[in-house]
Amino acid sequence: MNFKEMQRKLAAGRYASFEPFEADFRLICSNCMVYNKPDTIYYKEAAKLLTFGLDRIAVVKAKWEGACAAAALAEGPSPLANQVLMRGVLPIPPGEAH
Repeated sequence: MNFKEMQRKLAAGRYASFEPFEADFRLICSNCMVYNKPDTIYYKEAAKLLTFGLDRIAVVKAKWEGACAAAALAEGPSPLANQVLMRGVLPIPPGEAH
């Protein structure tokens, strides 16, 4: 797994939820930390990236869940919610891409 592959999977709609996305992200960082010694820049930066990335994923997930809940309350099932349910696609909320 690598970030380019994650980008391809995201673009192809292959992440049906945040969990597999987070798992792939964790795998990239943990592989870097497994295959590099703790005193190397690669290990240290992977550890920083893991912490930062997991925090960002949690923020985006909370915003997404809040937006979905608000939309469901305001107008019932939306076309976007139907897309998620029917196709298993989890798009990134506007303003959170990249």
